[in-house]
Amino acid sequence: MRWTVRANKPAAHHLIEVDYRARSWRPVISQEEFADAFGSYEGSAIDELEVSPDGRKLYGSDGYFTAACFDRAEEKFVWKRNLHDSMRVYALALSPCGRYLAVGGLADDLHDPESFALLHAHTGEFVYRLPVCGTFRSAVYTAAWHPEGNYLLLGLANGTIVELSLDGEARYFQGLKGGIRALCFQGDRLFATGAEKAVRAWSSLE
Repeated sequence: MRWTVRANKPAAHHLIEVDYRARSWRPVISQEEFADAFGSYEGSAIDELEVSPDGRKLYGSDGYFTAACFDRAEEKFVWKRNLHDSMRVYALALSPCGRYLAVGGLADDLHDPESFALLHAHTGEFVYRLPVCGTFRSAVYTAAWHPEGNYLLLGLANGTIVELSLDGEARYFQGLKGGIRALCFQGDRLFATGAEKAVRAWSSLE
């Protein structure tokens, strides 16, 4: 599409908004704004992105140790959170109510809780952190909130599914034989897929 040629300039724009009907676009996050939040190292990109229920806030990660919140109304990043210098972020999930942001991945958390963090979405402050790698011997590949928002599930590289409550209480069970790449809910029914090349479904986690 020729009318989007000028938009496809990573050196200038890191995130754009496109209106296909009007054949128009506008920059949302410039390269300069992105570099200020995440750094300007070569190849940096928004690897994970979540949008608040009202569409005003954008939550993103560069795939490494930083999560940040961009306010579209104020046209700037309103907070950024350094998670850990060794952190790799693989999963970002915003709660249905928009109050909590789950960030998971892999970090050197043998002695400290680093691989998973639950953040207050409005401020970026920690609700709690868990040493997922040290506890479950694996990395967080994906995350999904229950539609009611009272707990979330983490899919791990070793096939484990971890259920987390808002107070940090955890329980886990075997989901697949290989790494879990995607989790989603349809009502109370949970679907999981990944390295096993199959889709499994549960009507409940009991």
